[in-house]
Amino acid sequence: MKRFFAIVSGILLWGTLAAAQYTPGPKGGSTGPPPPEKQKGPQFRSVNGRVTSSEDAPLKDAIVYIKNVKTLTVKTYIADDQGKYQFNALLPSVDYEIFAESKGKKSDTKRLSSFDSRKDVTINLHIDN
Repeated sequence: MKRFFAIVSGILLWGTLAAAQYTPGPKGGSTGPPPPEKQKGPQFRSVNGRVTSSEDAPLKDAIVYIKNVKTLTVKTYIADDQGKYQFNALLPSVDYEIFAESKGKKSDTKRLSSFDSRKDVTINLHIDN
């Protein structure tokens, strides 16, 4: 009887350990990492665009400013030959203000809202001559 009890206990213990290690995956049976929209942690976004003059010509070497409205941190980017700029790794939960300067003139300030759910945002900036 003791031997029977030991065997049954061993089987139950083995079954419990096996069940504890089983983690069902999503539909389709995959147990890989979750898709990006379901991953925890900050999901970053980016903003890019062009800086142009009133004649729609690209403004090379225009300085583009982006300000984190929450921390008041300012980052800059110097536009390339086509007037293009880009800022990456922006937090989606923060509002940003963005504008450009070239040769003493300034564009209108645009706002990137935390309510805007796009991951890649294009904001073109114009500086009147």
